[in-house]
Amino acid sequence: SKRRDSVVFAWTSSLFRDVPMGAIQIAIFEGVKSFILQSPDIVFDVNTLQSEALLGGLGGLIGAYLTTPTDVLTTRIITDESGELEGMNVLSLGRQVIADGGVEALFEGSTERTLYWTPAIGI
Repeated sequence: SKRRDSVVFAWTSSLFRDVPMGAIQIAIFEGVKSFILQSPDIVFDVNTLQSEALLGGLGGLIGAYLTTPTDVLTTRIITDESGELEGMNVLSLGRQVIADGGVEALFEGSTERTLYWTPAIGI
């Protein structure tokens, strides 16, 4: 049915957004923490609550920014009331967004997204 196809479409897009965002957050957090620990010239206690919040926020900022394109696609899928996207997949929707507004259209809302997720992931 149409409803089931719409749910699967939105779920697929959300999966392409959320799994990479989580992976990026963890990789940035752990990578920067390891770098600091292995750098004898950097004096920074990475085990304090504030340090972990800062590193988590950095991971959230980078993860949110890099996954903005899939967030744009997910938002378009969820808000499509006209049925215009019927029969499309995530890749074809991405191509349409680029054709309509250029690559920069995939990053619409990136400032708001990073401002939301940076502190949310940091805490």
